[in-house]
Amino acid sequence: MLNSNNHATRDLITQVGVPDKLVGCEKQQADFNRFVAYMNEKAESIGMTASHFNDAAGMHNISTARDLLRLAVYAKQYPVLDGIWSTDTYVSQVKGPNERTITSVSRSINPDLTDYYQVLGRKGGTLISQTNNLFVYNLVSFLRIPDSDDQLLVVVMYAYGGNNTSENRFHATRQVADLAMTKYNDPDRNICDIPVC
Repeated sequence: MLNSNNHATRDLITQVGVPDKLVGCEKQQADFNRFVAYMNEKAESIGMTASHFNDAAGMHNISTARDLLRLAVYAKQYPVLDGIWSTDTYVSQVKGPNERTITSVSRSINPDLTDYYQVLGRKGGTLISQTNNLFVYNLVSFLRIPDSDDQLLVVVMYAYGGNNTSENRFHATRQVADLAMTKYNDPDRNICDIPVC
């Protein structure tokens, strides 16, 4: 998945729009508020009971790994997203008085995952805790199980602090995927006795 730079989010919000006669900044704020309300309605309708959105761009929102898993399973119903989640580079042309080209390159490619798993799609993000300004990095990954057509969906949330960085979420995803593979290959094995470093 490509970097989050919020251009697409702003464009989507503008397209959804508010059917009224507001203009300029007032219209943008009304569009934003309507879109965030829609996000919360949709989250509730698909069972994301521990999530609340305050911002359409992803910052200052509340969620859990379980809710992100629910969202990923819901979104996976839409085949058009497969091509988006697996895109490494995208070039878009902006028309109008400030014409320009925007190139987005994925930062969600990491050898911790790609050296063993075929990554079918991924989306990373960042949540900021409103109480202590703690960054929580998340990564949703759709992986193909080696030598199989089966897929594995892994969601990790990783708090930033000390030696933890956004890159640690790839290592954590690999650890979770490897544990799941152990259980996949040996359904009777208790994975709780497997050391994780």
